[in-house]
Formats: sequence, structure tokens, C-alpha cells
Amino acid sequence: DGQYLITITMVGVVSSAALATLKVGAPVLEKDLLLNVVSRLASPHQLKVDVVKKTKKAKAMDLELSLLEYTTLTQRNAILRSMAGPAFHHALDHHYVLLGGYSAAARGGASPAAVMALSSLTSWMTVASQVTATSVQGLIEKLESYLAEKAFLIPSAHATLADYDVLLALLPHITTTTIPPNVTRWMHTTHAQLCELTNRGGGDGGSIAIPPLGLEEPVIEMPTFFYGTAEEGGFAIAPKPKTTTAPSAAPSKDGKPAPPAPGGSAGAGGELSDEAKKAAAEKRAKKKAEKAAKKKPVPPTPPATSDWDIMAL
Repeated sequence: DGQYLITITMVGVVSSAALATLKVGAPVLEKDLLLNVVSRLASPHQLKVDVVKKTKKAKAMDLELSLLEYTTLTQRNAILRSMAGPAFHHALDHHYVLLGGYSAAARGGASPAAVMALSSLTSWMTVASQVTATSVQGLIEKLESYLAEKAFLIPSAHATLADYDVLLALLPHITTTTIPPNVTRWMHTTHAQLCELTNRGGGDGGSIAIPPLGLEEPVIEMPTFFYGTAEEGGFAIAPKPKTTTAPSAAPSKDGKPAPPAPGGSAGAGGELSDEAKKAAAEKRAKKKAEKAAKKKPVPPTPPATSDWDIMAL
């Protein structure tokens, strides 16, 4: 009837879709908080998480990431960096800055700065995997000097996998260790951003509990300005004590000081005597009179007149 049935069989088709399968043992996923967080950030339509429970045939410590092009990764740090970067076309790095935003720029060595930043991130993740109870204090001392002029472990405006990994490695040991100010600031910022990531995941395996930091918030002392009034900050100027000094005796004609007045210049309790008060009053009156005389206007001098009568000439 003019109708045709066409059958097309496609064999060996390679797709560029960003699909992957994460096979992980249940104890590993429960213990590795960062792996748990990153796996939930990925879209469930792209990443299939296959949790392997402990059985006689299966190993509970299994961990591997299988990509669509038959590439399999078995190292934990490589799996994290792959999921945050090229495995899903750099989507997690673009939205959550897990690789500092350098993943796409470093592809093929296009940006040397991005390549160096990712190399530094890889090194810090290696440091995190080697943290022990005996090495914590030395690592914190190095972090204190390193973070003196840096916000995070690599050049980034946001915490990355390196920051999260090192923080989670240090958390079990900070209760017995003194934390210096730069590390404290970095820990508070990184911990807050990690807790924020746990609320963005798309997984349905329940919530992720990030251990509390256990550090007090750094005290930021604001400057206090004092303007000399009692109302400003509760400060007040102490009043000066009142002191009265007796007028010094005027020297006599022969240059020797005059003898003190009978009964002394000061009475009981340090008060001036009547004679001293009278002398002080006369002195003040004399000064006022001198000031008044200086301020009194002087009458203009009349013009000089000639002794000669010009009309007589």
C-alpha cells in the first residue's frame, strides 16, 4: 500500500553525555563526608550512586567511578576532582566553585594560572589524606603563616575541595589544639560554606550532619572614641581638686621678704585670713582699674596753631 518499514540499528554509538556511576561501600560513604556531599551535588540524572552493602561476596570498602566512555577511577581524590570538573562538563565547579572556577580554563593547558591553581589544590588534598594526631600541630602552624595573606588554600574567592578536605581532616583534633587567629578565621568561613553545600544537594539519602566546629567566634573589638563628656561610653573627667594659695608677702625696702602677718595668712582649715582676703581684693581692684584705663579712648590732639597772624601781612 505504499508504506515502508525502516529499521535502523545503531551499534557502537559513543555519546558525549555526562553520565557516570559511582560505586561505593556503605561504610566509606558514611565516613567520607566530602564524598557524600559532592555526590549529592551532582544531578541524579547524571550520576548514579550504587551503594554496596557488606556481603560475603562484595567488599564494603569498594570505591570506583565509572564514566560513560569506559573510564574507571578508583582513587578517592581523583574521583572527587573528576566529579567536580570534567566528568559533568565542569557543572559543579561552575555552580559551587569546588575547583576554584579553574576547571574549564585549565583544560588542555589553556591557562597556566588555572593549571597551577589546580596543582596546588591536588597537593592540599594529598596533605589532608596524611593528617594524623601527631602532625596536626605542625600543620596548623604552617597554615597560620600561609593564611596570613590568603583567604583560602588556593587563589579563590570561595572555599574549594582543598579547603573542605583539610578542614574535615582537622576537625577531630581541634578540641585539644590551640588554634591561632588566621586558622580560626579560615575554619569558620570554610565550615559555614560546607554546611551551606549540604542544603543544596539533590540526593534523597537523608541529611548530612557536619560536625560542629567547636571554636568560639573571634572577638572583633570596635574602636571607642572619647570626646571628654560623661555620656560617651560611660567615661567622665575627674574634677580637679580646689587649691588655695596665699598671696606671697611683698618684699620690704631692704630686699628682704616681709614678715608674715600676725596670725598667719591662712586660717584654720587652710582658709584665707581676713587680711589676706582684703589684700587680694585690693589687688584685683587695682588690675581692673588698669584695664579700664587702657580701654578708655584718648581724646584727639587739637591741631597746632601758628603764632603768626597771616592777615597782618
